[in-house]
Formats: sequence, C-alpha cells, structure tokens
Amino acid sequence: MKRALSAIFIALLWAGCCCFSEDHRPTEAGWLLFSYADGSLEADREAARRVAGLDAYCRQTTPEGKAEVREAFFPNELIVGDAGFWRIVLDTGVWTFDMRDGKLLDEPDARWRVEWSQAGAQMTFTVLPDGEDRWMMHADGVDGRFAVSSVTEVRVNGSIAQPLLSFVAGHGLCRGRAVPCLQVEYAIETPVEYLGQKGMPLYGGSLTIRAHNDAEDADDVAEALYAGNGRVEITYCGVTRIWEKENPLW
Repeated sequence: MKRALSAIFIALLWAGCCCFSEDHRPTEAGWLLFSYADGSLEADREAARRVAGLDAYCRQTTPEGKAEVREAFFPNELIVGDAGFWRIVLDTGVWTFDMRDGKLLDEPDARWRVEWSQAGAQMTFTVLPDGEDRWMMHADGVDGRFAVSSVTEVRVNGSIAQPLLSFVAGHGLCRGRAVPCLQVEYAIETPVEYLGQKGMPLYGGSLTIRAHNDAEDADDVAEALYAGNGRVEITYCGVTRIWEKENPLW
C-alpha cells in the first residue's frame, strides 16, 4: 500500500502543530486523517443535538417545560419561530429548521430540513424518522477546506439533561476543495456514542478511514477507536498509538 500522506499530510501536520511525541510519529498521518473524519462527524453531532433539543422543546406544553429544555440545550442561544419553521441564533451562525407540515419526528411522513450557516461554511441536513427514537440523517455542505457529505443512523436516548446520541451506523466523505484534491472517506464500524450536552465520545466507537491523494495518486487507510476520556486509539500502517484530545489537531 502506498503512503498517500507522506508529503502533503506531514506538511499540513507541521504547519498546524508540532506538539506530538517522537513515539507518536508512526501514526501522525493516521491521526490527521482521523481529525478530518472526526470533524465531519462532530458537525453531524451538533446538528443531531439541536434536532433532539428542538424536538423536545416543541413537545413541551407548559412554560416551565420549555424553560427546562431551553436551559439544557440552548442556554446561550435565541430560539425564534412557531409551527413548522424555527431559527436558533448563535453568535457564530444560525440554525434554520423547516419541518414538513409542522410534524415532530415521531409522526408519519415527518421530514425536517435543517440548515447551518456561518461565515465560510454552509451545511444542510435532512432528518427522517426511522423507528422509535431513531432517525436517518443526510448531510451535504462545504467548510473552509472540504465539500462534505454523510449518511448516518442516529438513535436518541437518555434524559433532557443527559441526552445520549448514538451514531449507530453511517459513512461520510470529505473531498478537498483545493487542487490536487485530497479525498477522505470514513465508515462507522461500531456505534459512536455521545453523552451529555458537551458530547464527549464514550468508549468503544470506531471508524475506518480511507484517503486518496491526487497529488501522488495514492491511497491510505487508518483505523480509529474512541477510547474514552478524550483519548483516541489510532492504528496506521500496522502501528497503534493513543492520542489525547489536548493535541491541537483534535
């Protein structure tokens, strides 16, 4: 297998950060691949968290109930709207929700179109119910570096204060906007679960990540296991190392 990242990725790595130990060097390119895949999955998580929050908010029938959901999910955000159209306004951008016929996500033929807009990035998520407390979520958009797309199956459990978002299955693609193009694909091998509003991944979720580098016409593969407590186990070219979230590439 060719080392697709040998030139372009190492340059990017050193340009962004040189804060890694000598022991991590064999897996540094795999870590960078993971950081791109994880960034895409994090965008999906942010969308799913707000979908879960707005769905819970719309179900409340009392001011006290709405206030509880707002404090849990949107303490520093402005919620505006009614019926089937809502906006959640942040300092950094705006989430827009268009609910088909005003239906909540457990109703027949429900379909939510969710958009996130900020400077330099635009994402659209289509959310469809797929059984009790489970959705299919399709995402497309662009950020500063990639055109991104993904399809994920999301399950929602837990309480309002401690929601559990489980990305049961899915895959995504990050295609570089620069030429020559870097393409990163990932697949969820075991469910990636996020507990609580902060959403730190729990132990056990895993990804397979594949890259193609047009500059060298070469391919590469890495595997990542969320090892809990902000750690990620990266396997690359037969070598496995544990990386910590404090690394600036997270």
